[in-house]
Amino acid sequence: MVALLASAPVLAQAPVPLRPGASAPPPREAAPLPPVMPSVEPESPGAPLDGRVSSGRLGDLDFAEAGILGPENGGFGPDMWRGADRALVEALLPKIPASTASPTLQKLTRRLLLSAATPPEGESGPVSLIGLRL
Repeated sequence: MVALLASAPVLAQAPVPLRPGASAPPPREAAPLPPVMPSVEPESPGAPLDGRVSSGRLGDLDFAEAGILGPENGGFGPDMWRGADRALVEALLPKIPASTASPTLQKLTRRLLLSAATPPEGESGPVSLIGLRL
């Protein structure tokens, strides 16, 4: 760490040519920096624009609807889980066989596990639905 800090001024210098007989290019002047924050009018008359950053708590993220297949490329569609109980789905997903000799069942399993769809209704169990699908 000390060696990096000690070499910082050296790293800020212009490049050194490595070919014999070559000369270093003349140093360039730095371009002027743009203003930090342009002047913007508030969208509503009562909203102050003071440049402060606000923070708050975001809701829990649920990636259960993530998937790489949609209806346009062979997926089941966003309503695939409509009417299903989440606890039941989470209990049955691990029971899907890892391999099968049937090409039809292989395609069906692939479509089920890779389709992007709204997750089923209900509370999530200890393992996430996306984790079970993966």
